[in-house]
Order: sequence, then structure tokens, then C-alpha cells
Amino acid sequence: MIKTNHTIFGHQTIGRYIRQIVKKDFRTLQIHSDCKFDIHKPVILLPNHISWWDGFWLYTLNQKIWKRKFHLMMLESELKKHKIFSQIGAFSINPGSRSVIETFNYTLSLTEKQENLIVIYPQGKIYPQQAEGVKFQSGILKLLRKIDNCDIINVATFVNYGSHRKPQVDIFLERCEDLEKIEDSYNQFYKKSKDGLVL
Repeated sequence: MIKTNHTIFGHQTIGRYIRQIVKKDFRTLQIHSDCKFDIHKPVILLPNHISWWDGFWLYTLNQKIWKRKFHLMMLESELKKHKIFSQIGAFSINPGSRSVIETFNYTLSLTEKQENLIVIYPQGKIYPQQAEGVKFQSGILKLLRKIDNCDIINVATFVNYGSHRKPQVDIFLERCEDLEKIEDSYNQFYKKSKDGLVL
């Protein structure tokens, strides 16, 4: 697997690039949340996966809200094409290979440090934002149930053009309270978020 390799160069150059293109291509990132986040625990974000923009939005969101050391689980085939992303927190997963165990162990090790934030896409790949629900990969479910002492946050993201040329990104956040029924809990949150969109 490819592990995270945070560098000052990466965060200064890629981080600046991300901020610029998000500001240029989107009207605003609108956050919908009543959460009071636990500053004493590492953070895990569980977002739906609707586009290649997702990681950029969450990188920006982390800088605005949590200001933690950013990590994102990414398909190894994609990270190999864009290895520079490992310098801002990307690490790889290769579904169906033996290295998945190494990735899961690495993820668990990241949860031991309070300063870390880890993005895990439960779906494992991109699905349209019109999807009725979010199907969690079985391996991801097993991983999440091994995680302890983290602030786990459900994330639902939707792109909304309305009557504007540039879209708004609506990002809904809610703390996950039930790890045993995490998929059902997430989908209740996802439906509530989708129903709450103002177009």
C-alpha cells in the first residue's frame, strides 16, 4: 500500500491549489450542522462519494472546522496516478488484495492520535448524488466496528446549481451515535439531508 507522506511543500502547493479551484468553481460551501465536535478525539468522516471533487471539499472543510492532520483513504489505482496527493494525506486501498489488511491496520493506527482526521468513503467508489441510499462495503463495515474513541461524523454532500452559473455545495454533518447499526443510521441521516435541500 501507499502510506501518507505529509510534507510542508505538499500542503503549501497542493493546499493552495485546492483552495483556489474550490473558490473559483463553486459559489460557496454551505455547511449544515448542529454538531458540537469533540476536540479531544481523532475525527473520522464518512461521506457519500459523488465526484472527484469530494476530497477537495473535505480538505477545505477540515481547514475551516477541525484543523486536524488530514488523511484520506483513496483507491490505490488512482493514488498511483497522483502520488503527490500522499503529501497532503492520501493513503491507498486496493480492494480484493491482501494489502487491504495492511490498509485497515494503518487506518486503525491513525485513530490512535488525537490530531488526526481520516476520511473513509463507505461506498468505495463514486455514485450519483441522486442515489436513494448509500451501500457500505462489507470490509469498511468491519473496519468501522473496530474503531474506538473517535468522533465519527456522517457527511452527506450535494451539488446545487439553483438559478446560478456556479453551484453551491451543501454539506450536511451529523455525529454517528450507533456503530452497531451504522449503515442504517447513515442512511436515515442521508435521506433527512437530501429531503432538507433547498433547491
